[in-house]
Amino acid sequence: MSIHHLRSHVVPAPQPVTDPDRVVLSLEQSTWLRAHARGNDFLSSLDRQWVAKGYLSPKQVACVDRGMEEQDAPRSTPAPAPLTVPTARIEEIFGYAKSRGIKQPQMRLGDYKLKTASAFSANAGAIYVTLQDTYLGKIVGGRWIPTVPGYRHAQPLAELLADPTLAAIAYGERTGNCAICGRLLTAEESINRTIGPICAANYGLL
Repeated sequence: MSIHHLRSHVVPAPQPVTDPDRVVLSLEQSTWLRAHARGNDFLSSLDRQWVAKGYLSPKQVACVDRGMEEQDAPRSTPAPAPLTVPTARIEEIFGYAKSRGIKQPQMRLGDYKLKTASAFSANAGAIYVTLQDTYLGKIVGGRWIPTVPGYRHAQPLAELLADPTLAAIAYGERTGNCAICGRLLTAEESINRTIGPICAANYGLL
């Protein structure tokens, strides 16, 4: 066989692609594309074009890169189920305060503020829980129903609501303010109780 005849059977080496609209895939990109092309019509078409032509368009390569990034990104996990938060005692305290004529009972426990929803709101009767004006969830019907940010506050709330009276006293000791009305404790009796006597009586904490 002549040299001329042999040359007719040799596939010429691909020329470097310099056109900005023709992008050559890296080994990592081409390997990923081949591995994920099966069962995906779009990726299969890209793989066929890559094999046949040796290049893809910038937009097509961007799709490959996006697919690789999504695969490597950590998958989001559903929010864990909230811990059981005892609500019976705080609901009892707020119910007693309402029976004493307090329209919207409220308490400060730890770093949290609990306040009854307005009688005219869609959540009338619920107890809202906030942290520095951030709404964390509500207590209603014997349940703690948190917002997404509120999930991580279930444990400290559970500890405070296990004994709201003790938590209210601890708040007064720590801040010098009444856990009910928020006012500074100045009278000797109030300071000794670490909670205002009138507030304590209205909430059944005496």
